[in-house]
Amino acid sequence: MTLMSTSVMENSHKHLSRGVDHLGFIEKELRDLRGFSTLAYELIQNADDAPHATIISFDITDDALVVDNNGMFTDCGQVESLVCAWRDDPSKQHLCDFHRFRSIASGDKRREEGTTGAFGIGFIAVYQITDHPELISAGRHWILHDEKPEDKRIRVCEGCEKCQASDLPGTRFILPWATDQNSYIRKTLRVEPISKQSQKALIEELKAKLPIAMIFLKKLERIEIKENGKLVKYFERILEDDQLLITDGEKGNDLVWNIIEGEFRLSAEKLRGQHPGRIEEKRSCVVQIALPENFQPYGRLCVCLPTEHDTALPFHINADFYPSSDRKKIIFESGDYQSEWNCAAIEGAAQALADNFGRLPEIMNYKDLWKVILSIYKVWKEAKDRKRSPILGLFWERLSTNLQNYPIVYTENQDWVSPSQAVLLGDREEELIVPILHELGLKNIVNRDIRSDIFQLPWSEVLGIEQLDLDHLIDAFYDKGLTKKTELSSLPKTLQTAQGRRLMNEEIIRLLKRQRSAQKRHELETKLRGCAIVLGKDGALWPCEEIYRADEKTISLFSRVDSSIPFVAETEEEVRKIVELCPQFSVKVAIDCLERSFKDRDSARHVPHDIDPKELLSWFEVRRDELLSSEELKYALSELPIFPGPGGLFPL
Repeated sequence: MTLMSTSVMENSHKHLSRGVDHLGFIEKELRDLRGFSTLAYELIQNADDAPHATIISFDITDDALVVDNNGMFTDCGQVESLVCAWRDDPSKQHLCDFHRFRSIASGDKRREEGTTGAFGIGFIAVYQITDHPELISAGRHWILHDEKPEDKRIRVCEGCEKCQASDLPGTRFILPWATDQNSYIRKTLRVEPISKQSQKALIEELKAKLPIAMIFLKKLERIEIKENGKLVKYFERILEDDQLLITDGEKGNDLVWNIIEGEFRLSAEKLRGQHPGRIEEKRSCVVQIALPENFQPYGRLCVCLPTEHDTALPFHINADFYPSSDRKKIIFESGDYQSEWNCAAIEGAAQALADNFGRLPEIMNYKDLWKVILSIYKVWKEAKDRKRSPILGLFWERLSTNLQNYPIVYTENQDWVSPSQAVLLGDREEELIVPILHELGLKNIVNRDIRSDIFQLPWSEVLGIEQLDLDHLIDAFYDKGLTKKTELSSLPKTLQTAQGRRLMNEEIIRLLKRQRSAQKRHELETKLRGCAIVLGKDGALWPCEEIYRADEKTISLFSRVDSSIPFVAETEEEVRKIVELCPQFSVKVAIDCLERSFKDRDSARHVPHDIDPKELLSWFEVRRDELLSSEELKYALSELPIFPGPGGLFPL
């Protein structure tokens, strides 16, 4: 069969037209574009894409919403033609703005660098408030009538008061309020008419949503809200280096954002190679994180403007994501090139945050900094449990490997140290000893305001933070030379008071109880016996192993035998455990003391005149069991000249 015969046969067949239900398409798309914030975002995005645009205003008038910006529609000069002259122009390779406006869902912005729009359907959002949108730009005034046939849907104004006004901006959209519930457009699109209450609600929605919407804009610097031409609110975007200020002119309302930027260039190149022709060349591999100066417990994924995708991360993330068709979510788990691209963008953002986290103490309050860390960790746990997109767990995974290296722990001494240098108190009761710890040289105590946040993290195994234990205190005692008898006046000032010493001893007991290993506890007690932490009768602090605990009768008796014998002073019940580390004044110790006493007096018959030998013998009698348990002790006692005899005292 020849081509000619095929053509003849084709011409002999009947043909029917096939098209798209124009209003049906708009109605379907409008379902996903409801909400005043969506409407505002679409108009802001159009302005932000326009060359040289810096200002946009929303004027809620009695008759219409009037949206102005100082950018201007691009014009190929042949807007009446079905085909844009720029489409095949090598220097352009995209449509002019007027041809884009004529073609719904053209998606042509994908081909133009420096623009955000993609689907070409965003303008449909205006139909929730208007039946007949109007566009005035570059000397043209178009009024849309979408209920008419295709070739009649744009009425070209030849000149009127609206388009001939002397104060026209670069671009103006006039969106007359659709107040007639019986209009053909309202009924066909299944949209409610706009009431006065709706207009007021639009103003409040703009006031609430615009500050966040401005964070990642490319060109716009100011957004105004007006009522019948009168300015009621404005927001300005001021970027200095990597810090962004969103202000409405009232200082108390200022929002400060710290911008962290990164990229995923290598991943982007790899994905383009794996999916040739699918990922637009203009799609950017740059990612941005907006971290607020003051902590906020939520964050959104943004494609220049915010989506409704809440990450629970304490910052906003901006990238050239592929959003869902309603632009409210970001695609992560579809398994195609779009989700792969989006995951690569998140990976780039996670790495950028990890690489820049060390400078956060310079720009954030220390309490907010740790709330940020905790939030990232909680998102990781939720991602691990599949309660959130698993890819969001990357922020903790990348960050946790670097945290130990950054000076991110704020101390009670108002210094920043790395986690491995910090010491964490176990509970609030220990806060009272912080001044004592500082004087002992333990200056890197984690600030009390962030302790509860740190305890919710894997603070030891991942962060490398040590909790205060007895080893820390014992090392401090040794470093300070508190291993020998020390007069109170030579102690750190906080330990010169009875209260300070009591607090220290209570902490020692607390740390001993916290030690679960019996072997380790025994090792600590052995080391602790060499520390001067027990108050003696002489008013000095003694190492536990060098001072004796005894009852009052023993102290009274043997202090008369040898006044240099160190005895523990009367101790409060709360710290009695410390005294138990001291040796008991035993029979053997008593015999040794008496032997030294007699030797020092160089006489076997001289017993201190204020000691009754019967008192001594009575003391030993009370301890008969201890004495009789050792032949050596019995013999040593029998050699002492403390037994009455004819004319004096003699050994047995």
